[in-house]
Amino acid sequence: MYSFNFNESPISNDVDALMCFGKVRGLLKGASAGLPVAQRGYLVTDEDDDINVIVEDTDFSNVVCRPDAPIGKGNNLPRGRDVEVTEILSFLKEIRKICKDAVLLVLKSPSVEAVGRYIPRYAVDGGAMVIVHKGSNVTYEYVGAGFDVGDITRGKTVHSRVEVPWDLRNDKEASIFWQTKLLGGREDISHAGYVVSRQERINELQNKFNFDEVLLQKHISRQRPSLTLNTFRCLNRVVQPVLHSGVDFGNHYGIMMNIYESHPYVFELWLPSRSSL
Repeated sequence: MYSFNFNESPISNDVDALMCFGKVRGLLKGASAGLPVAQRGYLVTDEDDDINVIVEDTDFSNVVCRPDAPIGKGNNLPRGRDVEVTEILSFLKEIRKICKDAVLLVLKSPSVEAVGRYIPRYAVDGGAMVIVHKGSNVTYEYVGAGFDVGDITRGKTVHSRVEVPWDLRNDKEASIFWQTKLLGGREDISHAGYVVSRQERINELQNKFNFDEVLLQKHISRQRPSLTLNTFRCLNRVVQPVLHSGVDFGNHYGIMMNIYESHPYVFELWLPSRSSL
């Protein structure tokens, strides 16, 4: 088992070993750009790992486990889930049946990291995948309240898509927002499409996480969500510093994040090599 802490310098002597794992690599890249990512965590790599150090870590009473694997091997792994600390090893055994090289990235619940308290999946304020094509465009893909960035990355749905030409990326946000509409660079889901998307999300949360349908119906809006200027500004608190960080992430990368009470939280910096090497 490995541990890491981005508040320490050096982070770890094991960083090179950790870079072979796709999600861990994306987390480390995000930290290098100063993004609001998890500041510390654990990587559980063996079913015989002694996890008492996690059990005794009072900051990790609410954890999310993100299945990971060496780059190119983890395409069929399930998405992350909130678990009790004592359930970590049983979850590892479960994913090892799918990929024998699978590991678990153990982090504090993202809402705890972002705002200091636990917020269930159905109460998240939305998610976004911002895709950067240097010299071409920056595309904002957004899903509304009750949905998260995993819905985008797994190809389930996008509620609003805004494509900003590269030459406009540094303009004032209100100007960017308006000009993309004029240039036809915005696409919103239809009302009928959202009705289907919403029901699929409710079904998933019920079936996989046993959330009460009354709570889901209450928190996941019946009104079609749309990327507003205020939310666009919220996302840009993360995006603009990355574009100007001076760190070279290549010509094509993505920023995966959720929004908790107007606080963007980055899961990782997605790189094409995450699944292709």
